[in-house]
Amino acid sequence: MSPRLRPGRPPALTHIKKKGIGRVRLGGHDHYLGRAGDWPAPQTDPPPHILEAYNRLVADHLARAAAGITAPSRGAGKTLAGLAVEYVVSLEATPSRAEVARSALTHLARAAPGRTPRTFAPEDFAALLGLIREKAKATVRDYLNAVRAFLRWAGVPREVRAEIADRYPTRGLGRRTAKVPPAPEASVRAVLARGSARLAALVRVQLLTGMRPGEVCRLTPGEIDREADTSGLTPRLWLYEPAKHKKAHLDKARRVWIGPAAQEVLRPWLEGKAAGDPVFPGRSGRIATVKAYRALIETACVATGVEAFAPNRLRHSAGTFLEGNHPKGISAAQGVLGHENPEMTRRYSEALDAIAQDAMRRFG
Repeated sequence: MSPRLRPGRPPALTHIKKKGIGRVRLGGHDHYLGRAGDWPAPQTDPPPHILEAYNRLVADHLARAAAGITAPSRGAGKTLAGLAVEYVVSLEATPSRAEVARSALTHLARAAPGRTPRTFAPEDFAALLGLIREKAKATVRDYLNAVRAFLRWAGVPREVRAEIADRYPTRGLGRRTAKVPPAPEASVRAVLARGSARLAALVRVQLLTGMRPGEVCRLTPGEIDREADTSGLTPRLWLYEPAKHKKAHLDKARRVWIGPAAQEVLRPWLEGKAAGDPVFPGRSGRIATVKAYRALIETACVATGVEAFAPNRLRHSAGTFLEGNHPKGISAAQGVLGHENPEMTRRYSEALDAIAQDAMRRFG
């Protein structure tokens, strides 16, 4: 089947608001253009490099359609392991999703060596479950979602995917994790003293605001509203509403109020940056991954001989501090951490938002 061409109607270049990138659909497949934050606002013209990539893709698509060339199947002659590399590259605009997919598909390649989209069988999926079933519930869920998305993308037949869903229910797989403890105070002090200025700023912002590791890594100047606080109270707060967060797929907003102490940490890192630039860029100048952030913490801890910790434990440290020191206790922690119920807050330890603002004026 040759590529379809709508007479007189060029394919639409659309703006993906949550990611700040462009997208064009050609031949039934989506092509994502640019990196996260490259095109921050739909009211503006697309950046030149996104427009150039769009023109190049459309020109090639139209040339193939005019010549009647049949597009080869995505998985023709390729193994799933080889296609996995292409798939992860296609997710560059969403680093966290690419990171999960890379880990999940490494296990898939081990479970189904040499398989192609046409030879992949339900038994291969069962082998994958055997490799990951002892991981944490959240990890198993994320891996399976990534694998299912990849199998659709790679062209594994629908009937095979349906048989997998029937034969191998995955609800409840994985081990339940223990309560997350706060980050060790001695280790935090060592990281602040031994780590780089960027690492120290990342850690301080998390401790002062309760942000998730991914939220602080993806922070951009354009997502910080310095005029959002209309309460008339002092000190004035900033508001960070991340486009990408844990509950974004459920169309739920995440509001992070930034108090004066965190503002002082952020100010030097905001200077001279464009709206879509990462506030704390990685070595490449792009958005740093949580994995890289964790590696920096572990390196600093090993160098000083203290217990290493995951960056999410800093978020728990913030919640525990607020619960013990704010008059509203658990409600203050609940509002700042963005949890929907107090039980989730205890695990990490219009009214909640006001309490969160008060907490940030006092401690943030």
